[in-house]
Amino acid sequence: MLKKILFIAPLPPLEGAIPLHSQYLARSLKKLHPTWVWAPLTSFPDFPYRGKSRFENDSKSETRLSGLAHGGLSKMRILLRIISLEPRSYGAVLIPWWRVRWSIPTAGIAIIMKAKGVPVALFCHDVYPKNARSWERAISRFTIRQFPNIFVQTEAELRLIRSFHPKSVCTILSHPAYPSPRPSVAGNSKQTESSDPLRVLFFGYIREYKGIETLLTAAAQV
Repeated sequence: MLKKILFIAPLPPLEGAIPLHSQYLARSLKKLHPTWVWAPLTSFPDFPYRGKSRFENDSKSETRLSGLAHGGLSKMRILLRIISLEPRSYGAVLIPWWRVRWSIPTAGIAIIMKAKGVPVALFCHDVYPKNARSWERAISRFTIRQFPNIFVQTEAELRLIRSFHPKSVCTILSHPAYPSPRPSVAGNSKQTESSDPLRVLFFGYIREYKGIETLLTAAAQV
């Protein structure tokens, strides 16, 4: 029997770019190989992170996961399933990495699965959090070191990984652009200046990594 890939990642309708990317990655994996998808519904575990749902509302219709997932799990249930998992049917486990608050379950899953003899791999969206503090960098390095196989998206990230995890098998895998989940604006005609007197520029928190020059250029245009 062909062993399945176990992909543990958030999926829409959870908000954010990571669930969207995971959705497209899960679809691609399923076309190439038998793939089982576990989709966490909240940030977990309860201690020390009491995560809340990131659905726009918690009605049954809004929180229903796509058919890609083999059930939605919450908080510690994924770790409990991993502990009791029968490893013989799984050929590999793939997990995305992008934030420090997921370090406990991410590192825990890797340690347990390696003890069961199942290869683990990490799809690294960000090696370190943006504007990471020293303790966040340390936790990130510890978590990433638990994975012998790592996918990154740039040459710079590959060099960074190898600087503290030289024995890892690190592969650059840049993902292509994928469609935006936002509905397109009806019509292709561009509004004139007179029909749009109010302009709003949203930049979010002003952080160095975003490029202050870009903000200044955009503000001048607005």
